[in-house]
Amino acid sequence: MKKTNTLICAIVFNAAFVPVSVTAQQKMNLNFSTSMPKGGCIIGFRGGNAPGTDKPMKLEFSYRVRDGNMNTQISVNGWPKAQKEDPNRVVPMTMTLDTGEKLLSADGGYSSGFNDRYWAAWGKENSAAVFEKMKNVKTVHIEGDGMDFGSFDLQVKGLVYTWISDCAAKQKAAGQ
Repeated sequence: MKKTNTLICAIVFNAAFVPVSVTAQQKMNLNFSTSMPKGGCIIGFRGGNAPGTDKPMKLEFSYRVRDGNMNTQISVNGWPKAQKEDPNRVVPMTMTLDTGEKLLSADGGYSSGFNDRYWAAWGKENSAAVFEKMKNVKTVHIEGDGMDFGSFDLQVKGLVYTWISDCAAKQKAAGQ
C-alpha cells in the first residue's frame, strides 16, 4: 500500500506543476497479473474464450532469469482440447506483433494440470530477440495448431518488456 500512496502523491505533486487541460486528462484502467517465482518473472493478460469453448483464456509471458529463456503460454481452466492432446506432440505457436512481425516459436505443445495450457518456447537462440521486440508491442495475435486464439491487449506499449526487465533486475539483486 505504501508504494501506491507514494505513486499517487508523486502524480498529484507533478500534476500541480504541469499545466494540463481538463479535457486532456485520461483515466487508465490496467488489468494484468504478475508473479515472481524464485528465479523467474511472469506477466499475464486476459483474453477472449478458448476456441470452441466458453472458457476464458489468459496469455502469460515467462522469463527465466539465469539464462534469459522466454516462454509464452495460453492458460485455460478446464479446456478439453489440451486435456486430450498428446503432451509429447510438438505444436509451435505463431505470435503476430502489432508491428506486423510474425514470430514462430522454436517449440510448443499442450500440457494439462490445474490449468490446461498451449505453450511456446522461444528457445535459447531466439529468446533474447523476442524479448527485445516486446519493447514496442501493445497487442499480440496468437495462432497455432490450426486455431486462431485472437488478439491479446498487453495494456501499455512495452509493458511486458519493462515489467520483466524490472523483475529480472530485482531477482538478480536478490541472488536468484
